[in-house]
This record gives sequence, structure tokens and C-alpha cells, in this order.
Amino acid sequence: GSFRELGSAKLEFLNQVCYIFGLDTEAKTDVDVMKRGLLKTLLVREFSPAAQFVNPSRSLMLHDVFCHSPICSASRDVDLCRDREFVEGVIRPANGGEPTVLNAKCHMCGLHY
Repeated sequence: GSFRELGSAKLEFLNQVCYIFGLDTEAKTDVDVMKRGLLKTLLVREFSPAAQFVNPSRSLMLHDVFCHSPICSASRDVDLCRDREFVEGVIRPANGGEPTVLNAKCHMCGLHY
């Protein structure tokens, strides 16, 4: 769900679609041109705060995750909603077997957390 007040539905749709299409580096220039023209149609300035993409979902931060390696002990904050590298390291049982296992690697030393 969204945690913020959403403005104009047309503008929100435009911002989100352009953000998603803009992730393709080959289409980025065309998407920027398209967005500029559509913002002009909606009477919104290109660099106004309303024209900027803001992720509508909250983050779920896990603060101070420590590496247990005796040579490292690095700490980092992990966003469980957006940190793909960390989340992909979580292994879940298929049929309710053993508890969830963390298989993610430390960003400093490369060893498992």
C-alpha cells in the first residue's frame, strides 16, 4: 500500500510508467522526450517536485546487520523491500520444513552473514 497522499491520477500514472520504461537504458532518451511532452500536456513543469518519481511504498529497514566473520564485523542497514542482493540470499523451506536460512554475503569480506 501507499504511505503518502497521491495527487493527480494522471500525473502519478505518468511518473510511474516513465520510471519503469526508463529503466531500459536503450529507451531512456525516448522515454524522457515522451515524459517531457506529456508533462507539458498536463501543465506540469519538468523539474517540479510533482513531476519527480517517488516510490509509493515504504521501506522495511533492518538496521545494524553484522557480519559474524572474526576478521570483518562490518555492519550495514538492509532494506528488505529493495535490497535485492540481500533478499535473494534468504532461503525459505518448500513444505514448512526447517526455519528460514540467511545465505546472504557480507558486502565487505564476501563471507556469509
